[in-house]
Amino acid sequence: MKTEDILTIEESSENRINLVRDRLFWQAWNRSAFLFISHIKKYQVHKRFIHKVSQEVAWLGFPKSVLAEIEKIAKEKGWSYEQVSADHVTIDGIPQTIGYEDWWAGIVKKKPKPAEPNFPFAKTTKNTLLAAGKTAYDLCLHIHRATVKMPKEFRYELGARVRNYTNRATGEQG
Repeated sequence: MKTEDILTIEESSENRINLVRDRLFWQAWNRSAFLFISHIKKYQVHKRFIHKVSQEVAWLGFPKSVLAEIEKIAKEKGWSYEQVSADHVTIDGIPQTIGYEDWWAGIVKKKPKPAEPNFPFAKTTKNTLLAAGKTAYDLCLHIHRATVKMPKEFRYELGARVRNYTNRATGEQG
C-alpha cells in the first residue's frame, strides 16, 4: 500500500486501529500506532519526514506471526477485528483515548552526537604523538566531520587537492 493511501485511511478514522501490510510485516501509522501501543502491545515507534507526502509520519511494525495474537487480544477486549483486504486489517470499538499530541511530541528524539573514533592513538599522551602528527590527525578528523554530508564526488576531489598540495609542499611525487 502506498504512503498516500495509508495516510488517507488514517485521516478517516478517529478511534480505530488500521494495520497495513508491508511485505512480511504489519504496520500501524500515526494515530493507529498511538492506539496500538496504548491498548494492545508496546513496540518501538519510528518517526520521520516523508517528502512524497510533505509531512512527518510515525509508525511501528511487527511480524505477521504476531497478527493472530493481536486478533486474540482484540476479541478478548470485545473489539471488532476485521480483515478488510489482504493488506488491511481494522480494529474497531477502542475506547476514547487522550494524549495523542503529547505522545506525538515525545517521539521526536534528538539525533545522537557521533561517537568519537576509538583509535589507539585518538587520545594523545605525552609520548604517543608528536605535535605535528597530532595536529594532522585532528585536521583529518575535522575535515571528515565537516564533509560527511557532502556528495562523494566533491569529497574525493577535496581529498585529491589536499594530497596534491601536501605533495608539492613536501616535495614528494605522487
